[in-house]
Amino acid sequence: MPAPVLTLLHGFTQHGSSWSELAALLPGVRILAPDLAGTTMEECERDLVQLWEREGAARSHLAGYSMGGRLALF
Repeated sequence: MPAPVLTLLHGFTQHGSSWSELAALLPGVRILAPDLAGTTMEECERDLVQLWEREGAARSHLAGYSMGGRLALF
């Protein structure tokens, strides 16, 4: 069975590596922590969907901080 995927979405002015300490505590979980570069929620959503397609992630849990949390709800 493949590892569960968790996509971590950073807050405004942060970057994907902001999650590295948390990611290290989750062995057995496939972590995706992209750098969100879009200027609108629509652009960020498009980039996120493209990431999942590239990575072959048919499903993903989401966790977000600040702007990333808003994107997760989008």
